[in-house]
Amino acid sequence: MLAGNAFAQELFTANTQGNTSNSVTRMEAYLWEFHELKNAGIQAPECTEVDTSVFGKEAACLKALADARFIEKEEVVPGDPNLRTIVLKPDIYKAVRSIDKYLRKVSRDQSMDGQLIKDYTYVMRVALAAVYASNTEEFEKELSRERKNPQNQIALFRKVKLL
Repeated sequence: MLAGNAFAQELFTANTQGNTSNSVTRMEAYLWEFHELKNAGIQAPECTEVDTSVFGKEAACLKALADARFIEKEEVVPGDPNLRTIVLKPDIYKAVRSIDKYLRKVSRDQSMDGQLIKDYTYVMRVALAAVYASNTEEFEKELSRERKNPQNQIALFRKVKLL
């Protein structure tokens, strides 16, 4: 399904106020599927010293894993001590950072509820699955399109089915 079709369906649904049989929204169907990494868990070496103050140990561990997987450092020239930082899938990485910032702000303003933690954990799991996936171009375009709205980015992450 193309992203444009999803928006057209949403507009159609908004225009059919009383029609419940044709209420197709963007939230009902998965648009993307990624294979989840099996070794992404609390036992990973990146999880030994994580800050668990806001979202809990699992979410903090997944964030540390995402930071380790998305950012690579390589030598500019062999033998030169300078390193170049490369961000894999920058649109996904920026969305994860934006969502992290947004959910931290929401958690300061309101009491932390289970849904915020579930959303954050799922976003991190999807991000980890997408790092090395090859079919993420459309997902990245949609995240880039919604870069100013973290709530819509969270909704896009929810449209990913983890296998």
